[in-house]
Amino acid sequence: MAESQRRQLVGLDLIRFSAAFMVMAFHLTGKTPLAATAAWGWVGVEVFFVLSGFVIAYTAADATSGRFLRNRIVRLMPSVWLCGTITAVFFLFHGGITHLGSRYLATMTLWPAGPWVDGVYWTLPIEIAFYALIFVVLLLGAFRHVSWVFAGLSAVSTAYWISRLAIQLQPHAPGLGWVGGLSGFWATELLLYHGCYFALGGVLWLVSRSGWNWRRASVAAIALVGGVIQIAFETRAFSANRPIYQAEAVWLLAVAGVWFSIWQAAWLARVLAQWAGAIRLLGLTTYPLYLLHDDMGSTLREALAPHVSLPVAILLSGAFFVTAALVVARFIEPSLQRPLRAALATIPQLLPLRRRAVVADAG
Repeated sequence: MAESQRRQLVGLDLIRFSAAFMVMAFHLTGKTPLAATAAWGWVGVEVFFVLSGFVIAYTAADATSGRFLRNRIVRLMPSVWLCGTITAVFFLFHGGITHLGSRYLATMTLWPAGPWVDGVYWTLPIEIAFYALIFVVLLLGAFRHVSWVFAGLSAVSTAYWISRLAIQLQPHAPGLGWVGGLSGFWATELLLYHGCYFALGGVLWLVSRSGWNWRRASVAAIALVGGVIQIAFETRAFSANRPIYQAEAVWLLAVAGVWFSIWQAAWLARVLAQWAGAIRLLGLTTYPLYLLHDDMGSTLREALAPHVSLPVAILLSGAFFVTAALVVARFIEPSLQRPLRAALATIPQLLPLRRRAVVADAG
């Protein structure tokens, strides 16, 4: 999609904001009588990972390793420093969190093992692990073979989840001991848990460039299988009785929406042209909204609950954090990104410059 790639992908901005809104609804209704109304909202995180797979491949295709590294730091860290500081200051005065100093330090540096000032930061080290993988590919001048990276990521992650499923069905199955040894932190950081989502997004980017073929369809199908199994396990981790099909349906619908947004990018750009600026701002609002809403949102909801009904307390809390995130995205974050970008201007010159090459297919 040579021409449409240069356009704003308005559909992806809408899906990104919707995913953040789902996660916020899940957290704000959690542990309340209304929890069932957004019990599947956590799937928004898996949607984020698919979008990251697409967006990171899309941006890396036109970047050197140095420029890619600089752009990722500029995009990721200012909101972490700002939103993490806001959350830390809030809990400094409000209380209710232990070891705040060490949590704040882990947040400011995105220490992979945490703990952080807010639990939602767990996803950022996973994002960084994927960024690091693509950075190495660029550093080696091997981006033309990135389809092999997505194929391998899809295969390994899905094999992990199939093995987990096999252990569930046959606990003493031979040859599967490695699965238990790679659970938790290492499975997360090695992208065994979530690699299938990034791979799926990456394949959709390849398809957006030059269409489907049997190799890409196979990699996407394998990644979809991994995602379906992972979501089933995650659903059971939340509740032994919660219906699995709801979370699966929401995720598959979101993936279909991602593909439709890419496939019909030009049409959506025309139809939504007059709202493109507002939609872009919503897309940028997603990141600070995700970082700010969780623990502080629950605290605000509990503070409001004695004075208004629970649904109103949830709505007011959500509206407050959407507004705060809009302010951060529109006014504060850009003012932090500009000096950081200038300070990191020398990074692209410090790393080897690799010639761009046509992306080749896996297989």
